Amino acid sequence: MSVTPSVLLDGVWERLVQLQQVLQEEKANEQALEDAENALQQMQEHYASLNRQHHTCTLEIRNLDLKINLLIKNMISVEEATKALGETFLFFKVEQNPLGKLKKHWENLVSLLRFSPRYLMSMARMLPVTEMDPLVNSLVFSLFGDMFQVGEDRLLLNLIKHLLEGEMERCKDAPNLLRQNSFATKTLSAYVKRNGGRQHLRETLGDTLLAILHDPDLDLEMDPIRVARDLYPHAPIHTNEEALSHPGVAERLQEHAPLLEAHCTTVLQRIFARVASVPFGIRWIAKQLLRVSQGSKFAHLTLDERNTLVGGFVFLRFFSPAIFTPEPYGVIRNEQVAPKARRNLTLIAKVLQNLANNQLVQSKEPFLRPLNPFILRSRAPLDQYYAALVDVGEPEQQGALGRRHDLGVCHSVNVTPNELYRIVELLIKAKIEPREDPIHSFLAPLKELPPRLPKAENKLVILEVAPLPRSCPELGPHVVLEHIQRRASEDGNTHTHTHT
Repeated sequence: MSVTPSVLLDGVWERLVQLQQVLQEEKANEQALEDAENALQQMQEHYASLNRQHHTCTLEIRNLDLKINLLIKNMISVEEATKALGETFLFFKVEQNPLGKLKKHWENLVSLLRFSPRYLMSMARMLPVTEMDPLVNSLVFSLFGDMFQVGEDRLLLNLIKHLLEGEMERCKDAPNLLRQNSFATKTLSAYVKRNGGRQHLRETLGDTLLAILHDPDLDLEMDPIRVARDLYPHAPIHTNEEALSHPGVAERLQEHAPLLEAHCTTVLQRIFARVASVPFGIRWIAKQLLRVSQGSKFAHLTLDERNTLVGGFVFLRFFSPAIFTPEPYGVIRNEQVAPKARRNLTLIAKVLQNLANNQLVQSKEPFLRPLNPFILRSRAPLDQYYAALVDVGEPEQQGALGRRHDLGVCHSVNVTPNELYRIVELLIKAKIEPREDPIHSFLAPLKELPPRLPKAENKLVILEVAPLPRSCPELGPHVVLEHIQRRASEDGNTHTHTHT
C-alpha cells in the first residue's frame, strides 16, 4: 500500500511539533538551572557575609576574654586592660587608604602575587629561618586571609603545593621533611591555625583535654627521676638507678603506664573518629605530601615511610602542638594549666608523636618504652586513618558553587602598610629574572618606599584585588595584567595606573 504525500507531510509536521516541545522543555530546564544557580550564589554571598560577621564577633569575644583575664589576674582597672590590649587588636581599626595615590599599584601587585606563586617562592628562598615568620603570617593571614572564602583557600593551597614540590626537590630525607624548619613547614604550621583547623582541634580534643586538666590527682609521669624526686624531695637523685633504688618508685611507674596508655588511646580514638571532619585544606595538603613522595626521586620509599611524611604534618604540625600547648590553638579557653597537667599533656603528645614517626621508643626517652606495645598495636589503625584522610578531591570540586561560580565574592584583602613594604623589599632583593619579567613593571612605581610606620599607626588597609577566575587558581603575570585591566574597565575605570 502506497503512502500519500499528505500522510508523509502530516508525519513530518507531527515530528516537528514533538521536537519543538523538546526544545521548549530544554530551554525551560536551562532557565530553571540558571535560576537555581543564581539563587545558590545569593545564598553563598549571604552565608559568606554571616561568616565574616561571626569571625568578627569571635575576635571581639576573645578580646573581652583577655581583658577579663587581665582584670582578674593583675587586679588592674578596665582602662589599664584596654590600654594593654589596644595594640593587640589593631585589626578592628581598618584604615581605608593610608597608601594614597599608590593604592591602585599596591592592589595590582598583590593581585599578581596571589595568582603567581613563583614570585613568593623567590622571596622565601632568600630568607634566613629567623626572618621567615613575619612573611609566613603575612601570606597566610593577610594576602590569603579570608578564611571563609573557598576561593581564597584555593589560592593559598596552590602556593603550598608549589612550596612542597620545591622542598621535595631539594630534600634528601623525605620522611623527615616536616621535622625541618623551612619556609614550607612554617607555612603549614600557620595554615593549620586558620579558623577551620582551630575549630577541628577544639571540637576533637577540647573535652578530652579538659578532663585531663580538671583531674588534679591525675599523674602520668613515667620518668623514674621525676617520680623519685616527687616522693623524696630532699634526696639527691640524679640517675635512673638511684631513682629506682628508692621504695615505691617502681610501683608508681607500673601504675602510671596503663593510665598513660589509656589516655593516649582516648585521644587517638577521638582523632580517628573525626577524620571526615578534618578541614578540606588539611586533608588536601596531606594528599599532596603523599603525592610528591611518590615521584621518581623517592620511588624507593615504602608506604610506611610515606605515611611517616604525612604524620609529620598531621601530628607534628597539627595535633601534637595542640595537645602540648592547647591555649594558642583555642582548644581550651580561660584555663590555668598546672605544671603537672602540662606534663601529662606533654607525655601524651610524645607517645603519639612516636607513633606518627613510625618509631618505637628507644634510648632518647627510655622511660616511655612500656608504651611500645601500644605503638605497635596502633600502627595499622593509624594507616587506615591516613588512607581515609587523603581520600579527597581537588579544591575546584569543593561545593556546587565552587564548580560553577567564583567563590571569592568579596575580592579584598586586609593588610598593613609595613607588610606591603617588607614584601616589596624582598622582591627587589630577589632580583627576579629575566629583567623583562612583568613583575618589574608592577614594582616600578613602588620602589621608593616610605619609612616603616610606628606600630600604633600601622593599621590595616583594605585592598581590592582581582577575583579568582573560574578556570584556574594560577595565572601568569601577563594574564593577571589583562585581568586587572579588564576588571577596571568593567567597573567603569579606564585608568588602571598599571605600567606595561
